[in-house]
Amino acid sequence: MNLAFVTVFLLFVSLPGYALRRSYFASRFSINQFSTNILNEIVWSFIPALFIHAIAIIILEKYSNKLVNLEYVGYLVTGGNNIDYINIIFENIHSNIFAILSYNLGLTVIASVVGNLSRRTVRWLNLDIFTRILSFPNKWHYIFTGEYLNKDKGWNYNKKHVDFIVVDILMNVGGEAILYSGKFEDYYLSKTDNGLDRIIIKYPSKKKFSIEGDNDFQDIPSDFLTIPYNNILNLNISYFEINDNDNGEIEDVETPLNIPPNINFNDLVAMGS
Repeated sequence: MNLAFVTVFLLFVSLPGYALRRSYFASRFSINQFSTNILNEIVWSFIPALFIHAIAIIILEKYSNKLVNLEYVGYLVTGGNNIDYINIIFENIHSNIFAILSYNLGLTVIASVVGNLSRRTVRWLNLDIFTRILSFPNKWHYIFTGEYLNKDKGWNYNKKHVDFIVVDILMNVGGEAILYSGKFEDYYLSKTDNGLDRIIIKYPSKKKFSIEGDNDFQDIPSDFLTIPYNNILNLNISYFEINDNDNGEIEDVETPLNIPPNINFNDLVAMGS
């Protein structure tokens, strides 16, 4: 059987698994979303799709008069070449085309809902923070929200104690080392290994970097400053809390987190402790 047809067939069967993965790794929780390599798409979507189809077939055959002929499916997947048998299979598909499309569409919608609910549940219970296997690929999210602090300091610590974040960014500008500083505002992801494209800071200031620290910061007359990650030599992050008192004092929540380029995120918690 034509390899292109088998590929399309596998993609069709894999749709529920693809929908599950896309809905679970939605928003900023995936760095690259999914690879554009069609083989990787099929493999990573086909595996969860198998479990989804298995459960659906068991339920379908138990509570309806429908019978799924897995022998036909197996013959198509393995690329059988018996023309007569293939004609029988396609006649069966033609007779049940509406039921087949409804079945796969229904599973795809259900898988999307399950993926979305699973992500919300994991996030609500902080399971991705306390269980490494459930953590999302976008490790920058945990850094720029202070959620990585929760692992050592307790449940939702960052929401109670981190009011704002200040970043000090060392960059190479025209052969000179320039230190930029400001309140962290937002970030954007890319498809690089580190997953970060640029950082946006508010109330920016800068100075020439000096080991002695004898240079003063100069305010940059702008509301926001966008800094491309590729030009960053070093990134220092400080988490601050505003005390709830008459003075409104500001305190460091944690020892500043110093992040060199190409960080190994498995060592993130150790660096911050």
